[in-house]
This record gives sequence, C-alpha cells and structure tokens, in this order.
Amino acid sequence: MNGTNRKNDSVRLQAAHWLLRLEASPGDGALRREFESWLRQDETHRAAFRLAEHTWTRLGKLPPESIAPSVPSNGGLPLKPSRRPRAFWAGAGALLAAACLLLVAAPMIQRHLQADHMTGVAELRDVVLPDGSLASLDADSAIAVDYSEGERKVTLLAGQAFFQVHPNPDLPFRVTAADVSVRVTGTAFSVDKLASTIAIAVQSGRVEVTSAGAAEVSRLGAGDRLFVDRQTRSVKRDQVVVSTVASWRARQLVVHDATVGDMVEILGRHLPGLIVLRDPSLSGRSVSGVIDLARPREALNALAESQHGKLSQITPYLSVITKR
Repeated sequence: MNGTNRKNDSVRLQAAHWLLRLEASPGDGALRREFESWLRQDETHRAAFRLAEHTWTRLGKLPPESIAPSVPSNGGLPLKPSRRPRAFWAGAGALLAAACLLLVAAPMIQRHLQADHMTGVAELRDVVLPDGSLASLDADSAIAVDYSEGERKVTLLAGQAFFQVHPNPDLPFRVTAADVSVRVTGTAFSVDKLASTIAIAVQSGRVEVTSAGAAEVSRLGAGDRLFVDRQTRSVKRDQVVVSTVASWRARQLVVHDATVGDMVEILGRHLPGLIVLRDPSLSGRSVSGVIDLARPREALNALAESQHGKLSQITPYLSVITKR
C-alpha cells in the first residue's frame, strides 16, 4: 500500500468517526463547529465525508440504540465510572464496524463515481439507452455507458443486467464485465458479474464472447449459457430454458447446479448489509430450485437449511451462515 492509499484510508476513518459522532449527538453545537472546522482543513475531507454519507445510506445505518449518548439524560456532567459501561463498548463497536465498512466499501464508492446508472439493495430498474436499447438492472448493480468511437459500449461494473439491443449492423453493441466482452448487433441476453465467474445467457439472437487469455471466441445462440471462471479463465457451457433467462426481472430466480457461494452473493443484492459464510466448504456446494427474490431473507434461510446449515442474524446488517 503506497503513501497516498494510507492517507486516503486515514481520511476515510476520520470521516466515519465524524459521521458516527454527529449521528449520536445531532444537537451538539460545539461538535458541529468542530466538524465544520475539520471540513475546511482540506477538500479531501469534504470528499471523504460525502462518500461516507453515501456509503452509510447504501449499507444501512446502525441502530441508534447501539451508539452511546454523549450527554447524560439528566443534563449534568458525565460521571466517571470505574468500568466502561456497556453503551461505551457498543458505541466503540459501532465506530469500528463503520470504519471497516467504509474501507471494505471502497470498491462500491469507486463504482458510484464511475456509474451512469445504478440500483440499490432490492431495487430493479429499466434504463433506456441512447439508441433505444433497453438495459434492465438487477438489485445492487451498476453500468457505465459509452456511445463513441464507432460502437455502443456498456460496462457492467457490478451485479447483473439484461439487455434488449436495438439492431444496428453498422454500430456493434458491446458489453464488458471485468476482462470478458460480449459483442452483438441485435439480441436479448443477460450478463451476471459474480466474484468467481462471469455468466452470459442468451434469450434471443446470437452473441460472441471473448475473454482475456482465451484462444477462441465463444458463439452463443438462444438458450445457450456460458460461465467464465475469473481466476482460471476456464469456460463452461450449458443450456437453459429460454423463458428462465433473467427471471430475476419478475423477482424469481430459477437456478440449476448453482454454487451456494454464488447464491449467497446474489441474495445479498436483495438484503442490506453483509452475509458471511463461516465454513468455506459450504461455498462450492451445488443447489437447484426456484427462489423467491421478493422474500430474500426466507430464501437465504432455506438455502442454509438445504445444506444443513444455520442462518444467524447478528445485527440487522450482518448475517452469518454456519454448519449445524
């Protein structure tokens, strides 16, 4: 980590600290003046705090009762207890959690700066692109659009999207996700960017898929699906029922031989906070079925139980799956 990154991390931590203190004491005038003085010290402070507020909103605020009050309810001076009260440790834990979330959320902040269109947790959205093509965004997804240099280019920054492309043989339409590129002239297809794989499924028409390190171009037609492993660059191809392509648009997900890890990631787009798989052995197991995305918490619990696991909600924003 270079010096600039260390400085940025330090400023993010300071911004998290200020955000929590202001949340805990909204009526404290002296605290507000001190905070405004900190903002004026450097433009990076303002930028970090704006990003902290955005991240706070996206990830969900910690419950107010977890933050220690700074002034006693009787209006007197704070007492000096012989032991730290429980509220102190809860507040310290909240601060640490917020700081960690801000650091972990750095890719999300970068995504926000790059994206032209994005969705929040459990939010679906249709976006009409400049040429009349339609991009349907899954929950917690983001795209950047660039119609220049003789092509229509969309970058899938995060999540999943379904594209219905307006035909134009003279102006190819290309979707990139990490180092995978999907090229078409007119078709309907989905691209899903997961931590482990990039998945492409075609509803109609034809697409050409290339990826870094791949010797061949994969040509897909209606009902074809392709998985590109993001680590090994290996490619796996199978068939799906056309009507199930991008079934998430109707808040329903049809899966066949999907991994538990991928399903946890997908369900995480529809739930606030973090989902942790305590046992790595669960991640690679295969699951099949129909998932109701309108009830993601119940779906996550059913997924855990299907693997003889247990779902525990530690806080409203942290869920853990363990083996029974």
